Parts: sequence; C-alpha cells; structure tokens
Amino acid sequence: MNGCEVEPLEDLADDYDLIILGYTIWFLSPSIPVTGFMQSEQAKRLFKDKPVVTMIACRDMWVMAQEKMKRLLSDVGATLIDNVVLTDQGGSLYAFVTTPRWLLTGKKDPFWGFPAAGVSDKDIKESSRFGERLLDGLIKGEEKSKQPLLKHMGAVTVNGKLVATEKIATRSFMIWGKLIQKAGAPGSFARKIVITIYAVFLATLVLTIVPLNILVRRLIYPFRKEAIEKSVKFYEEPSGR
Repeated sequence: MNGCEVEPLEDLADDYDLIILGYTIWFLSPSIPVTGFMQSEQAKRLFKDKPVVTMIACRDMWVMAQEKMKRLLSDVGATLIDNVVLTDQGGSLYAFVTTPRWLLTGKKDPFWGFPAAGVSDKDIKESSRFGERLLDGLIKGEEKSKQPLLKHMGAVTVNGKLVATEKIATRSFMIWGKLIQKAGAPGSFARKIVITIYAVFLATLVLTIVPLNILVRRLIYPFRKEAIEKSVKFYEEPSGR
C-alpha cells in the first residue's frame, strides 16, 4: 500500500454525479499506481462526497484488495455504492496453468483440456447490464441516495473457500514486502537477492501450499459452512449477488 507519485490527470470536469473506478490487483492489493492516485490531492478533491462503483477483472483473488480499496475511498470521503467483479473463466485450479501460459507466451486459447485464460467473452458481453442499470439510475437521480444500484444483479460473487487463503497470502506479502524494502533501494544488489529468494518461495507456494490449502478448505467447508457463508455475505456487500 505504498503508492508512487503520479502525474495529475488532465481534462477532468470539476464535478461528477458518479465515479466508476476500475483497478487492477497486484499481490492482493490495489496496484501501486492506483494506490498512489487514491492518495493524491487530486483524488481527495475528485472523490470527496461522491458515490463510487469499483470494477475489478482478475484471476480469482480480489477480496483483500477490495477491503483495502474501501479504506482508500473512505480516506478521500467517497461512498462505495457498488462493486463489479469479473474473474477468470477457468476457476482457481485451471488458472494456475492458464494464467502463467498467457503471461509468458501471450496465448490464452484453450489447450489440452484446459479452458481459455482470462475473463470469458460471455461475461464481458453480459456486463452491459450494469451499464444499462447505472444509466437508468443516473437518469432518475438514484445515485444521490448513495445506495446500491446493482443489487442482486450478479455483480459480485465471493468464493468463500478462497477467503482464508487470501488472508494468509496477504500476511505473507506484507512480511516479504518489509524484508525487500529493508534489503536496500530499488535496483540494489541486496534487494535483487531477496527478490530472487522471494520469487522461488512464491513459485513453491503457488505450486504446493496454495492448491493443498484449497483442497483442505473444501474438505472442511461442510463443518464451517455457516461461518463461511456469513463471511461471504459481508465481502459481497454493497452489491450482493
């Protein structure tokens, strides 16, 4: 959550009825440029007292990033009224293979029984329903109430089996982040060494511990169903399913 300095955005109006904030996720947090922007003086002026709809496209884990974004929005005086999330069409396990393949080769097509990588064309096309609903709400001035406009439209679905994994990974990222910062300045030899060690650790984690944790969570789900469903309902707010 250490944002970078960002140049002010140009050609912006002085006032808006509603702000749609699309952002990417890096290591279960809003990306550094987005965090830097949300911490800027321009964001404080732009977002103050405004209703906001956040939009995320990611592989599968976004819950902890959105909790951090909620705090960033609160810090600038904005009100989050809705959240739209589009996730990888293949699901968590398939995406362990399809996402790295897409990243390293540029290929996202189906192969060897694996589904295509990324958000499906169907999900992208059907997301027009959110724009239509927002337009209708703006015409009627409903955004002024700062209440959800996309309630029960399938804007967001939390995978309860992944929430615990996200919390564990977030703590891990925070610890490693502090170690990397203490190792030296960006580009320094010491920092490169620590980052290399971390890269090996992360690859090992993704290939072993994370899939095992997902399996364990599925096995214990029946015994913690009530607690997990309560957690899911909380993280799906304000839009709900």
